[in-house]
Amino acid sequence: MLKRKIYDGLKTKLSEFLYGFSEDKIEIGILSGKIELKNLIVKPNKVNEIFKKGNVPLSMKAGLISHISIQVS
Repeated sequence: MLKRKIYDGLKTKLSEFLYGFSEDKIEIGILSGKIELKNLIVKPNKVNEIFKKGNVPLSMKAGLISHISIQVS
């Protein structure tokens, strides 16, 4: 139940930037306060929009984030 609530919150925020974001990409350590996201595929067009708005002279063709660890305390 907690995992589902966290997933729903993250999906609302991250689905704009990621392809195929699903609940199986999240691992939660309830007692440790650790949230891990794995194998995230980034939408290059969304990142490139941010780069363009910030006048960043870069362009992304493809993106994969293999692991992100978040510590909640």
